[in-house]
Formats: sequence, structure tokens, C-alpha cells
Amino acid sequence: MPPRRQPPPTVPYIAKGKINSGLPTTIDNAIPDWAKACTTGWKEESLKKRKFDVLTEEEYNDEHMGRAVADSFVHVAKSMASHLNNTGIDMNAANTVSHLISESVFADIRNYTSQQLVKRCLEPVSLYEFKRFYATKLLRSRFNLSTKKAWEAIMKSLAQTHGFTLMEYDRFNNILTSIRGYDVPSRSGDNGDETWLRQRNMLRKLNKLEKAIFERSMDILINTKSGALVVDDELVASCASDVEAKAFSDRKSGKDGAMADCLADSAICMLLGMTYVCYNICVCITNLITY
Repeated sequence: MPPRRQPPPTVPYIAKGKINSGLPTTIDNAIPDWAKACTTGWKEESLKKRKFDVLTEEEYNDEHMGRAVADSFVHVAKSMASHLNNTGIDMNAANTVSHLISESVFADIRNYTSQQLVKRCLEPVSLYEFKRFYATKLLRSRFNLSTKKAWEAIMKSLAQTHGFTLMEYDRFNNILTSIRGYDVPSRSGDNGDETWLRQRNMLRKLNKLEKAIFERSMDILINTKSGALVVDDELVASCASDVEAKAFSDRKSGKDGAMADCLADSAICMLLGMTYVCYNICVCITNLITY
């Protein structure tokens, strides 16, 4: 019968005097006692005979991330199909995009954008026209050219080939430069309680719209069983003069802008949520997950 294992001591070991780490004297003297390993209660294990496997990035992903990637893709496909079927909508790419972004989001942004257009003495935008603008913006993002060159060289010919009507270039730019995320009158901070807000930090007013934009993504796409979530900060450039001062980061060379915390599925690199003006990472994660 093997000897009975002794229970761990109830009183923690407190070293008396100088602790000798076993390292060379010059190194041992440079390490404070609180950072040295104490051998009391520890069993040293030789690593000379232990084998370590060195894996390439592809091998590591295949061995440790393969299941997570497959599970996340399968979850997204099944969950999206289930939600569309429950609402009586056919499963295709166009319906998927339109379902993830609710009508209320389009209506709110259209309303705020129209306020800015009217302020510039331009025609307000209708909900139908704003959706056309959104689709045109997605098409424009596919080309690594200036908007003018992409319009003339590629997008006009695509419209003729596939039989759709392309927006006028000037109207597209007018809407693009008038996009707003909350009421235009409140941006000046001269009505009601808005006068008490810090005028150089108005990004907090986007929180309501952030929740509305990512609400369905968090409900449908997030893999709660085997997904791996990651939170990272991103610098988002802005030309607006009434947002917080630009932030600069040595970790993001060549970028500057307002700080935004993003939540993504690390297995399939899919953005699930984003929020501005969050100074505590625990609060940020809670806010993102509980949309």
C-alpha cells in the first residue's frame, strides 16, 4: 500500500532572511526576494528528458483551432438560416445583410442624415434612397481606388452590365458627408441639458445606435458553446470637429482617431460588437455581451 500523501500545510511558508535562488551570485543579488521561487513544498522536475513539439502556425491552427473554426462557421450558418426561416425570408446573401441590420437602424440614421442635409440646404434623403446609398457604399468599398476613379472606371460599367441604376456621384458624396449618428441639433450642445456635456467628447451619444446596430449580431451570430471571443481597441478616424481629441498609439503605427473597443470571434475573425468611450475593459466586455 503506498504511503499516505501528507496534506498541504495550512500555514503559508514565510522565508526568514535572504532567499538563495540557486542562480549565479550577480543574478541572485539583482532579483528581489519576493520574485524568487521558494523550494519549500515544491518538487523540482527535470526537463532534460521532456520532449517539446515545435509547431508551425498552420499546424497549431489545425490541431487546436480547427474545431473552433468549424463550430463557429456551422453555428453562424445554422443560426442565420433558422432566424430567416422563422420570419419567412429566403436564405441568401442580400436577405442576410438586411436582416442583421434592422429597419429601425436605417430609419434612425436616415433621420439624422436628413437633418444635416437640410442644414446644408440640400434635399433630405428617403429611406429607399438611403438603402441605395448603403448598397452603393458596399460596392465602392470593393475597389482600392479613389471614389471618382472607381465611379468612372468600374462602377458605371458594372451598372450597365448587371442592369441596376447607379446613384449620382454628387448625391452620393452629399449623403456620405452628411452621415450622423444622433440628432444634429444636439451636436452643438446649446439645447437643454446638452450644455452640461463636454463639447470635445460627444461620442457617448452614439451608444444607443451602437446597441441597435449590433443587437441582432450578438443574438444570432455569437457562438456561446465553443467560440473564442477577443476584445481589442481600434483607432477610428473622424473628420468631425465635435468628437474627442484624437488618440495616438505606438501599437498602431500610422493611425490616429477616436478609441473604440471591438468584440470579435477570434476563430473566424468576425466583428460582433463595437463601442466608443469605454475606459474600463471589464465594463466594456459586459456592455458588448449584454447588448
